Amino acid sequence: MSFDRAIRAGVRRLFRLPVRTRDLARADADAELDAFLEERIDYLVQRGMTPAEARVEAIHRLGGSPDDAQAILRQSAVHRERRLRIQDAIDDLRADTGFALRALRRSPGWTAVALLTIALGVGATTTTFGVADALLLRPITYPGASRVYVVRREVAVGKQNTGAPISLDGVREWRNARTIEAAEPFHSGEASLGLGPDTVTVQVGIVGRGFLAFAGAHPVIGRNFTADEMVLHGPAVILLSESFWRRQYGGSRDVLGKVVHIDSMPVTIVGVVPASLALPDLTRAKPDVWAPLAPEPGDMVQSVAVRLTPGVSPEAATAELAAIVARSQIDSSWWRDLHPQLRLIRPQDRLGFRHALTMLIGAVVLLMLVASTNVAHLLLARATARQRELAIRYALGAGRRRLLRQLITESVILAMMGGALAVFVGWTGLHLLTSTRPASLVALSYVTTHRGTLAFTSILAIAIGLSIGVISGLRSAQDDLAETLRVSAPTGSRTGRRLRSGLVIGEVALSAMLLVGALILIHAVVNLQRMPLGFDARGLYTVSFWFRPNEAQASRLAFATALQEKGARIPGAEGVTMAAGLPIGFRALAAAFETAEHPGVSGKLGAADINLVAPDYFSVMGMRLIAGRTFDPGSVVNHEVIISQTLARLLWPNGAAIGHRFRNVRPPRGMGDSVEAWQTVIGVAPDIVDDLLEGSAPPEVYRPLGSDELYRAALVVRLQGKNAPSRLAQFAKSVEANQSRTEIENVRGQVARGMEEPRFTTLVLVVLAVLGVLLAAVGLFGVISYSVGQRTREIGVRMTFGATRARIARLVVGEGIVLALCGIALGLVGAVSATRLIQHVLPNVSRFDPVSLGAGAIVLLGVSLAACIVPMMRATGVDPVIAVRAE
Repeated sequence: MSFDRAIRAGVRRLFRLPVRTRDLARADADAELDAFLEERIDYLVQRGMTPAEARVEAIHRLGGSPDDAQAILRQSAVHRERRLRIQDAIDDLRADTGFALRALRRSPGWTAVALLTIALGVGATTTTFGVADALLLRPITYPGASRVYVVRREVAVGKQNTGAPISLDGVREWRNARTIEAAEPFHSGEASLGLGPDTVTVQVGIVGRGFLAFAGAHPVIGRNFTADEMVLHGPAVILLSESFWRRQYGGSRDVLGKVVHIDSMPVTIVGVVPASLALPDLTRAKPDVWAPLAPEPGDMVQSVAVRLTPGVSPEAATAELAAIVARSQIDSSWWRDLHPQLRLIRPQDRLGFRHALTMLIGAVVLLMLVASTNVAHLLLARATARQRELAIRYALGAGRRRLLRQLITESVILAMMGGALAVFVGWTGLHLLTSTRPASLVALSYVTTHRGTLAFTSILAIAIGLSIGVISGLRSAQDDLAETLRVSAPTGSRTGRRLRSGLVIGEVALSAMLLVGALILIHAVVNLQRMPLGFDARGLYTVSFWFRPNEAQASRLAFATALQEKGARIPGAEGVTMAAGLPIGFRALAAAFETAEHPGVSGKLGAADINLVAPDYFSVMGMRLIAGRTFDPGSVVNHEVIISQTLARLLWPNGAAIGHRFRNVRPPRGMGDSVEAWQTVIGVAPDIVDDLLEGSAPPEVYRPLGSDELYRAALVVRLQGKNAPSRLAQFAKSVEANQSRTEIENVRGQVARGMEEPRFTTLVLVVLAVLGVLLAAVGLFGVISYSVGQRTREIGVRMTFGATRARIARLVVGEGIVLALCGIALGLVGAVSATRLIQHVLPNVSRFDPVSLGAGAIVLLGVSLAACIVPMMRATGVDPVIAVRAE
C-alpha cells in the first residue's frame, strides 16, 4: 500500500462510526421509514382505498421496493451521523486550539522556555539528521545507489593501507563479470583554470564516457563526451559543473564552445552537468570541471565505481573480480609481489569523519533526551499548577476524556510552534556547519538542506509533543479531581514530586555526560597541540613549484639551484633551503629495508618517508643532528643518506647507525625489478611527528638533491611577520619557471590542519554540552521554583516557629544540590563508559581523565547552585503572616 493510500485509510478509520452509533443510525432510519409508510397508508385509506391497496400504492410511491428505500435511508443516516461527527470534531478542535492558544498566551515566560527548549533540541537533531542523511544514509543519488560500491586495491604498508593501482585493461574485463552491471573508472585532482588574466584552482573529475549514464545524470546544456574524445591525443574538451558555471559565467549559454586553459593547455567547453553530480568519493570535493579519461595503453586508475547485479553480495562480487585480476596477469611483477587485496567499499565507508559523526549523533541524542525531559517536566509542573482549574471544569461537566484531549491539544500546538522554530535552528545549524567547516572536512560540503529535512523536523516535533502530552495528560486526568477542590488540599502529590525530581536528575546526568565528553576532548586536543614536532615550525613556509612531466632532470635541478639563490634575497628571510617534499604531510612510500650485516632479514613491508634535501636543510628547519654530519658535494656519488632516529633504531637496535649501509629491497615503481644501490648512513636526524593524532614518527630517509628525480621543488623559507604570505606570493610570481602550478604553505598551519577535525568536533560538542547544561539548569530552576511555590505555607509556618531565613535558604538550596549531585554522579559514570566513542576520534584519550571529570562536576555544581538562587530568594522573602493566613 502506498503512503498516500495508507494516510487516506487512516483518516477513514479515524472518522469511522462506532458499531453502536452505526446501528442506532440505521434503527432511526428504519423507524423513520415505518412511520412514513404508516402515515401514507392512513392517508390513502381515508381517501377511499383499502388497506391492502393503500400499502401497495405507498410502496409504489417509494420506488417499488421497500428494501431499496430502506437501504438508501440507512446509508443517508450513516452519512449524516458521520458528517455530524466530523463537524463536532472540527468544532471541538477549533475550541481546544483557541483555548490552548489563550492558555499559552497567559503564561508567556513558561511558553517561551518550552518553545526554546523544543527548538534547541529538535533543531540540533535536525542538523545532525541533515549531515547523517547526506553522508551516511544517502551519500550518492545514483540509480540503484544501494548497490553502488567503489573498488579499491590496497597494500598493507606499516600500520596503514595504501592504494594500489587498477589496470584499465582489467576494468574492461570486469564489465563482462556476472556479479556487476557496470564499471566506471575515475580519477580526481586539482588543476589551474585560466579565466582571462586570472587563474583559479579547480577540482577536476576525470571519467569515462559512460559515467554520466552510470550516475543517472544528463547535461543541463550541451552534450556528453563523444567516442573520439575518449582516446589519447583526441580533441581536448571539458564539462563544467552547474554550480561553477553559474558562479563563473552567470549561467550564460554562450559558454558552449568557449576555449579555456587548464594547466596552460587549451580545452573546449562542450556542456554543463547538474550540480548534484559527484564522484562516489566523499573525501574529495565535488568537481568543478569534468574531463574525459583518455588513457594510454597499460594505464591504471586508483578507483573504479561498480554497480552490483541485484541479489549479489559484495563478497561474491569481490571474489569474482579478484579472480579476474589473478587470471588476467595484468599486474606488473612489482605490484604482484606486494599481494594487493581487492576491496568493495561503500562511498560512506571511506569517511574519516565517520567516527566523529557517530559521536556527535550520540551527543545530539543525549541533548534531545535532555530537551524532551525538560519539556516533560515543564508540562507536568504546569498541569499540576492547573489542577484546580481542571477540577472546576470537571465539576462543571467536562469528562476526563475531554480534559485529556485539551491537554494533548496544548502539547501538540506547543510542539508545532517549537517545530517551526526548530526548522530555523536546524537550517541555521547546517549552514554554520558547512560554512565554518575546516578545509580538511571536505565531506561536509556535500550537506544541503532539502524538503526531507523539513518533514523530519515536523514529524519529530509533533511526535515529541504528542507523546509527552499524552503522558502528562493521562497523569493529570487520572488524579482525584474532586479532592483538589478542597481549599486546603495541596496541588501536587508526593508521587508527582518524585517524578519531577527524577526527571531533573536525568537531565543533569545527561548534561554531565555531554559536558565531561567535551572537556575530555578539549584536554586531549590541548595536550596534542603541545606535542613537540621535532623541528621549529615558527615562521616556516614552503613555496612549492611543480614541474611538467616532460621536463628534463638537469633542467629541474638547475631551476632548484637558481630558486634557492633567488629565495635567499627575499627581504627578511632568516633562512632558505631546498627540498623535494614538504617537511610534513608528504606520502609514505612502501619500503622493506635490509642491512649489510643482515641481508634479506628486514624484508617485511613497511612505510618510510623519503625526501631529497639540500645540505643546509636541517639547520634551517631547526633540527640538530643527533649524530654524524650533513651532506657534502660528494654525497650523491657516494650514495650517502641521513636517516631518522626511528629508522636507526629499527635497523640497528643494538648499535650506532653511522657508517653502516642499508638498501630498500622494494624500490619505487619506475626502477623496474632492479635492486636499489646500498646507502651509507652519515647522519641521524630527530624524528618528525607526521600525525599528531597518532603521535608516532614514521621512518625518514633524507637523500641529497640530485640523487633521484625531482617532481617538485619546495623552497623552505623562515620568514617572520604578518605579511610573510603576501611577500612569498610576490616572490612566486616573479620567478620565471616552467612549472605547472605553485603552492605556498605555512608549515605551522599545515601542522594545525592535522588537528582541524578533532578541533571542529570538539567545538560542536562544546556547543551541545553548553546547551545541555543550560537546559538542565532550566529544569532544576523549574523544579525548585515549583517546590517553593507548593511549600509556601510550610515555609511560613517554619518561620513563625522561629526558623531563620538562612535556614530556609539552606533548606531550598540543599534540595537542589541533592538533585544535582545525584545527577552528576550518574552522569560521570555514564561519561566514563562513553569515552570509547571519543577514543575513535582521538585514540590517545585516556578512559579515565580525573581533570575533566572533576572540572565537569564543579561546573555543573556551580550551574546548579546558580539555578537555586532565585527560588531561594523567593523562599526567604515569604511573609509568614500572609503565608499562614489561609490556614
